[in-house]
Amino acid sequence: MRYFKSPVILVAAVLLLGFSGSLLWSDALGRAGMMSQEQAVALQERASREGTRSPGAEGNRAPVGRSAQAMEVVFFSDFEGSNGGLVGTRDWEWGAYAWVGAGDCSTPTAPPPAAYSGTGMWGTVLNDCHNGLGNNTGYADCNNTQPEDDSVLSLVVDLTGASSASLSWWEWFDLFLVWDWAQVYVNGEVVFQHCGGEYLAPSAWQQRVVDLSAYAGGSATIEFHMMASTVVNKSGWYLDDISVTAEVVQPTLALLETSLTAGSVQKALTELGRGFDLHQTVDFSGLDLTPYETVIVAMDGGLMEEPSIENLAGFARAGGNLVMLGGSYWANFAQAVNAHLLGIDEINYFWELGAGDPDLRVTQPSDPLARLLPASHDFSDSQATYYMIRSQDSAAVVAAVNGDGVPALLRKRIGRGTLSWFVNSPYDGYWSDSADYALLKQVIDNCLGLKRAGEMPWLVPLLLGD
Repeated sequence: MRYFKSPVILVAAVLLLGFSGSLLWSDALGRAGMMSQEQAVALQERASREGTRSPGAEGNRAPVGRSAQAMEVVFFSDFEGSNGGLVGTRDWEWGAYAWVGAGDCSTPTAPPPAAYSGTGMWGTVLNDCHNGLGNNTGYADCNNTQPEDDSVLSLVVDLTGASSASLSWWEWFDLFLVWDWAQVYVNGEVVFQHCGGEYLAPSAWQQRVVDLSAYAGGSATIEFHMMASTVVNKSGWYLDDISVTAEVVQPTLALLETSLTAGSVQKALTELGRGFDLHQTVDFSGLDLTPYETVIVAMDGGLMEEPSIENLAGFARAGGNLVMLGGSYWANFAQAVNAHLLGIDEINYFWELGAGDPDLRVTQPSDPLARLLPASHDFSDSQATYYMIRSQDSAAVVAAVNGDGVPALLRKRIGRGTLSWFVNSPYDGYWSDSADYALLKQVIDNCLGLKRAGEMPWLVPLLLGD
């Protein structure tokens, strides 16, 4: 493996590329021999710590990229204005706390002096001692064989899209252990319990936290079970300020489409395991693209104007990975592309069917965009050869051409980012053939591999001193 020949060159490379979290195209780290894996990891870690630098030439545009994880409050209630949507059975009651203690209470009791916050909360029973229900089967070995008899307080939370989650509540627990006991269930499994030991009168509210990560990705039914004997009745179990927080995966990829791609681009992204935000419009000028690392634009026509192209170009210049699929016959679109993204033929940009044979031919097999593509391919559905962009850009690297010899798959560095373009229409009606679709899916996967900082092969000789 080859290493940087000078720390000065390494620093220069970092300054040129910016601290973007993905400094070079990932395959180049191994194939071009630019740095060892340890160096790459260290550099990426430093980039993560220091964030993305906004290039001075790009004005005040915010850097591209955000964390793929974000903490969200999935559920919270302090039970002041409502019961929080929870459902209680048997002894569980919600309301404003004002202790009475006139029932069949065993002495001494230790009721809470007040709710943890405000006046509203849940309790068994809220303003009196709990009932002697005789439903404490299993107290001796903490094996609850009859949970259907318990006093149950339940809520359901949606953890879809979460990678981790936690449950938190504040409790005042005044039950007569060992005979009276309690458990917390999630989807029928015990995740917390008060069982065994001996009775200790509470003197303060306590916070409990339970990891729900095992239930992330779906729905979670949370249940607070209280079981009581018929002998000793303390004040009970009180709950306040229940919350569920989750670390939710935030898409760092946006799909902007002007036509239907459910059976083509959307399908491919889903199968590749790439979450995405979907925007269906021809006007991208007002979209905030700064949260994303990659933006895919799927077009089968559409009256896209210059401000939309300017927004896309600004995203790429700031370090984004811009993937263009298809195009539009609209003259304003062609002129804007030529001015801001890619040098094209502004006269011949109308729909054409690739007439030559084969329909697609790889010209640069070693290029990252050509990875795992067949050397040539004839589309089963001739409409999959529809194209309208004819690149004349000398700065673009062409990985494949279509049947007319026109660049069909290309890439270009724009500012600190990358533009890749597959000129064939992505309209889902053209990609029903399995072999044709497999090629489109591989093209999309290859374009996604050109990470945020771009691939920049021109830098390799400089860095290596060759």
